Amino acid sequence: MSTRSHVGYRNQDGNIQAVYSHFDGYPSNMVPALTSYISGVGISQFKKDIRKAQRTGGTRSWGCDGPEFYDEPSDDDGWKTTERQHLNNDYAYIFDSVDGILVEMYESGTQLTLDQMQTIIQEDC
Repeated sequence: MSTRSHVGYRNQDGNIQAVYSHFDGYPSNMVPALTSYISGVGISQFKKDIRKAQRTGGTRSWGCDGPEFYDEPSDDDGWKTTERQHLNNDYAYIFDSVDGILVEMYESGTQLTLDQMQTIIQEDC
């Protein structure tokens, strides 16, 4: 069984760009993998990866080395979202587009408070 998630970033205007990720979306994998990847390559590369994944049907998973992309271009927009109400998978992780920090996290479509985020991150990491 897969732990599905969305991964993306929030622009300065508050809008998001996110993409579906099929496997290993639980916080103990995603938070360390995404933060390590962003700190290594920078937020600009992360944003490029999100845009690429939006064109290629999402990602299979994310690791410390970045995303595992699907190989085929996709015209299906179901893999990408700019709407928070569509962040309804098991988890969603949204990073700030300027400084690359985790700013929004969702569990089963419900946005978590900062305290809830910290509790989950501390328990799982």
